[in-house]
This record gives sequence, structure tokens and C-alpha cells, in this order.
Amino acid sequence: MIEGHLLPGNRFQPRASDWNTLVDVGREFQSQLLDQRIVQEKFGRDATIGLVRNNSGANVPAFGVLSIRAPIITPTNNLAEFRGLRPNVEGYEPSEAEGDLVSPTRFGIVTEPLEDGAVGSICVAGVVPCQVYMVAESHRFADPTDGVTAYLESNGTGGGAQILWPNRGSG
Repeated sequence: MIEGHLLPGNRFQPRASDWNTLVDVGREFQSQLLDQRIVQEKFGRDATIGLVRNNSGANVPAFGVLSIRAPIITPTNNLAEFRGLRPNVEGYEPSEAEGDLVSPTRFGIVTEPLEDGAVGSICVAGVVPCQVYMVAESHRFADPTDGVTAYLESNGTGGGAQILWPNRGSG
């Protein structure tokens, strides 16, 4: 393994394993930049897109909802990655339970189908499409429903999400 920097004029003959590691690191870095660019193009710079681990016990459809909890990667585990470009959180089935596990007011919308235990993208702020069960056509806000990951439910008194462009009709 090469250690330290080389000086101009030093002979440079890396071992194949060292060179391959360098190439792999470069490719991974480019892949992460591409992922970030795709998310920004798809949802715009105003949306906060992060990573979520689906701990709900079930698969969640694209534009479904997960309650969010603690970061997957904490500053104690890896400070550099914790400070990264995107937030990363544990996602659970929405629940009325308050406290450390889940909260009905802390949720995000997954941007792709997400199998149980898998890590994928979640929007935690900004404008993003999602499924909303419209209880009444006049409702302009929505919140998670206890035990439901497929959609938010509308309400007329305020909520964690504002409905910008509802489909007409109820249901």
C-alpha cells in the first residue's frame, strides 16, 4: 500500500491492488455525485432528499410515507459521513406513539419503492409528489395515519404536509 504523498521526480510504480483501489474510490465518488445530480434534477434544489432505512416491517410503495427517527450514521460512528451532503435516517411505520421511537409529526415521503430493510431515498422537506387519501375535498393538509405507509390522510385543521395540487373528489 502506498503511504503518504510522492514528491515530484519520485519514481511511481503502484501495485495493481493499490491502483485498483484508487480507481474504485474514484468511481464511487463519481457515482455519488451522479446520484446527487439525479435527485436534484428529479425533485429540484428546494427538496431535502436524504437516505432512509426502511424498518417498517413491510415494503413501502413509491411516494409512500415513513416516520423518521435517528440517523443511520451518527457523528460518533463516522463524523465525515454524518456531515455528508444528504441526511440519513431510520424509517418506521407511522404510529400515534410519541417519544424516541416514532412521532406522527416527523415523517418523510419515499421517492422509490422500498423493500423492508433496504436503504433508499426519502424527501423530508420541500415539494414532492405523494399519495394522499382525501377525506374531504376542502382539506388542504395531510398527516401520516397510524399503521399506514402507502399514503398520507388529509385533514382540515393543519398538518405536517400542505396539499398543493389535490386530485378532485374524495378517496
